[in-house]
Amino acid sequence: MSIASTSATTPYYLPVRQDWLDRRKEPILEPDLPIVDPHHHLWDRPGWRYLLNAARRRGGRMPTRCAGDRASGGRMIRRATEDDVARIDAIAHAAYIKYVPRMGREPPPMLADFAAEIAAGHVMVIEVARAVEGYLISWPKMEAYFIDNIAVDPVHQGLGLGRQLMEYAVREAKRHNLSAIQLYTNATMTENLAMYAHMGFVETHRVMETQFHIETGFPRVYMCRTLA
Repeated sequence: MSIASTSATTPYYLPVRQDWLDRRKEPILEPDLPIVDPHHHLWDRPGWRYLLNAARRRGGRMPTRCAGDRASGGRMIRRATEDDVARIDAIAHAAYIKYVPRMGREPPPMLADFAAEIAAGHVMVIEVARAVEGYLISWPKMEAYFIDNIAVDPVHQGLGLGRQLMEYAVREAKRHNLSAIQLYTNATMTENLAMYAHMGFVETHRVMETQFHIETGFPRVYMCRTLA
């Protein structure tokens, strides 16, 4: 960050505080996007004039959220670490336990090796007030961006966290120059089928699920959403 001056003695910007920058380091989620700071860059120094109201008077629209911004309801999407394994496992159990009576067994997300998925770099989590409340397991394939699993703690469902994770997947698909997102769900999870259809996914095919190489009797429904 350069420091410009309006005079020899009056700095236009405050000096950079390296001790403040060193307090927290986070991975860059979307390195190809330009840096947007929706707060600090609205101050017009040295008079400390705040430009948001002036922009509104001109009919301008200011950014309300950016990746990594905790000011927007205290939410942030970040890459999962090994410290998140227990919390992600707890979310999976809470989100999928209701399907056990329907399927007569635990769904695959309740048995997933989250540590391995995190080590592979496949897992993102969404935080609310610095607490992990949802996760996304996904990666790019040749033909589409693939979502293996997405879940939100039932206590926080209905707040748009799942949609924010899906929006992240859309951005990642476009970053990898992929024109579609693919996912799957179990045929007994009718709520998921309806939700994904509402998000623009269409069913492409069904494959009989297997567990330990034995057919379970429940078809896995594959769905695809074409991106504009």
